Amino acid sequence: MAVPPYETEGGTAGVNQLTLPNTYFAFVSVFDPTLSTLLYSSLFGDSQISTALLGFQSSSPTYGTAVTVDAAGNFYVAGWTADPLLQVTAGALQTTVGSCGVLGVGIPTLNGQCSFVEKLSPVDGASPPTLIYGTYLGHMPRIGGVDEIVSIMADASGDAYVAGFTNISGFPTTTGSYQPGCGTSDCGSTEFIAELNPTGTRLLAANAVR
Repeated sequence: MAVPPYETEGGTAGVNQLTLPNTYFAFVSVFDPTLSTLLYSSLFGDSQISTALLGFQSSSPTYGTAVTVDAAGNFYVAGWTADPLLQVTAGALQTTVGSCGVLGVGIPTLNGQCSFVEKLSPVDGASPPTLIYGTYLGHMPRIGGVDEIVSIMADASGDAYVAGFTNISGFPTTTGSYQPGCGTSDCGSTEFIAELNPTGTRLLAANAVR
């Protein structure tokens, strides 16, 4: 059967992203309850050149590390990326990978390693899901600085909760959080948990714990 589409390489909404260039892409696949029929499958990423991360990889990698579904059937893909062209939405919390920091400038630009969250409408088997929101989530890093989401869940109201780790101070936290940061520029391995509102435009709560 035809797989309902989502986006092409480069982020055009409405068609499936099928092309895998010489890079690392995230992906998500949705099956029916018996796992016998593929209802939807798409890559998430972009092939633009960037010497991101230590080791200077030749492209902008995107890793999907967590998925979840909320009570309405919307599904979420989260992970980390150095891709400056990951699909985001107007008014999202962080609309550019540069909001996580730029490690250097030139040709190509050195992008920081940033977490991301994408929320899509339910897969019904008849029409492709639409992007409800897409946002980067991170802070200003240094060389070797990382933000990585490793888990995600959503509550009945559509708030998304993500958890992961960072190794440098500055991860965006909220006023009154239990621990707003690690307190030093080099945090080693610091865990974080953050809550996004249903439209991905606001950080409802965020805490960093070392």
